[in-house]
Amino acid sequence: PATPALSIMSLARTAALVFLPTMTFGAVLVLGSIKPLQAASNNAPTASCVGVMVNPILEDVEGGMPQHAFQGGMAETKLALVVDSPTGGIVGLAREGSKVIEFTDSTGKSLIDKDSPFGPFGFSSRILSEGQRLALELDGAALHAPGATWIAAKGLIAVRIAHEKGTWTSDRATLANNTHVEVGPFGFKVLRSEKSTWSDGYEIEVETKDDVSNLTAMAAIDDAGQRHELRTTSTMSFMGMTRLTFESKSNILSAKLEAEAWKNAQTKNVPFNVKMRVGQGGN
Repeated sequence: PATPALSIMSLARTAALVFLPTMTFGAVLVLGSIKPLQAASNNAPTASCVGVMVNPILEDVEGGMPQHAFQGGMAETKLALVVDSPTGGIVGLAREGSKVIEFTDSTGKSLIDKDSPFGPFGFSSRILSEGQRLALELDGAALHAPGATWIAAKGLIAVRIAHEKGTWTSDRATLANNTHVEVGPFGFKVLRSEKSTWSDGYEIEVETKDDVSNLTAMAAIDDAGQRHELRTTSTMSFMGMTRLTFESKSNILSAKLEAEAWKNAQTKNVPFNVKMRVGQGGN
């Protein structure tokens, strides 16, 4: 008969034979899941700060515009932020989904104007490097406190990203006042089509209630089948309505309009937590 010690050893060997394959299989599952997670992390958009501007008021004219050190802006502090997307596809900034949680200097002074109707994100965002980079600005309504050595900001930048474009063509339409043209997901009302007053070309002005932020190109195909590129010269949005002005080298009386736009754009929230030195000797 087996002794108690031998029985215990046999049970231990059996447990080891059962446990080791299970542990090995589990390890393969765990280790196998790490690489896709790392790849996804490496391809995720990231945000950084690439510059700071301090813009003090040199002369505060009563009843007039204050004179800043740098002309062309009212912000007394600016941070230049950049969002990098390794896979490209940046369509634009989703301003309504972006937010600043903190914008302070090293003394704790807040640089945000909470009463501003425009918010701290500037209006000069740019898409660079063929969609791999978004440059934008964070505007501070106040100057940092005397003696402050750094400025810090953190929050979320909502970035619209897409990797597929679609092209839609309308039915033939007369490009005259009050003509409605449906081009895929866009519905345009023609406001005017006439000779440009500032160039040798012709202008077509339209308005729409649709979101045209994904629009990348427009063209007109005339009755003879010739394709004319329409260059966007002006975009103005107000109260849910957008007006666009296109320039053509030819006078187009009737045509099929062609629109190219990003499809299936998704919004990704990119966190930022940045700090930049100001003053002298700050770190």
